Amino acid sequence: MTSRSRWIVVSSVLLAAIVMVTAFAFKDRMTGSNSYALAVIVILCIGSVLIVYGLRQRKGDFEKKLDPEFFKEYETIRDAVVNSQLSNATQKEIKDDILDLFLSAQGKGKKAGDVVADSAVMAKDIIDAYMMPRRQWLIRLMDSALSFSSLVVGVQLLLWLEEPALSIFAVEMDITMVVFLAMVAFWIIPVTKKSVASNTFLGYLLPVVSGMAYVLSVTIMRRYLSGFGWIKQFLNGTIHMIPTMSVLLIIGAAMITLLYTKRMIRRNPMNVKI
Repeated sequence: MTSRSRWIVVSSVLLAAIVMVTAFAFKDRMTGSNSYALAVIVILCIGSVLIVYGLRQRKGDFEKKLDPEFFKEYETIRDAVVNSQLSNATQKEIKDDILDLFLSAQGKGKKAGDVVADSAVMAKDIIDAYMMPRRQWLIRLMDSALSFSSLVVGVQLLLWLEEPALSIFAVEMDITMVVFLAMVAFWIIPVTKKSVASNTFLGYLLPVVSGMAYVLSVTIMRRYLSGFGWIKQFLNGTIHMIPTMSVLLIIGAAMITLLYTKRMIRRNPMNVKI
């Protein structure tokens, strides 16, 4: 496993730990006799780390033929492409082309530095050649909106499992939890993906530090500043994120629309009119 892969696995462990710590922090707000939500969150966190570890260990038959020097550069480009907004078919085409290029150069006795000076820059140039940067940002925003919607629906379902006697639309969500979900969807996930592409040490740590800072700030406010009006409302307030079936249907329709728009942009990344 390369140092890059090790950092990605470590980052996934830290992010999973932050999510679990946050879940335990909200445990006292769960009223059900069995903490189904807490158990599911812990299982998902552990499962996500195992999946990341397994994916970082796995290599294709042709990838195994690369020397460590070439594989290090290939891995950077591959990860950037896989985490890009390009379609799956385009991603596979790029990965195969780069793999062929590196295997050919390796077979001719060249060094990795003779083929690529900076793998992260090369990856960015390739991705930008396939899709305009402005459209990449648009799809990232759509992904964040989809992530936030999915998280809200998923958390509401888990909280409802704590009190299944109630209607799922009667479930209220803590404001601090909603803010954390928004932070995950619009900041932590996008920054994590971008850090994988940029291959920077700070990029790996930034999402982790952000999550830790939020959990710590909420803990400090709850202990020392809970007497202030707006802070008390932030810490103890709740909100109906999905109060009716109509709202749920609107969220579902919006998610389908976003998915369809993403698909259209990916099919015509340079020509589609927005």
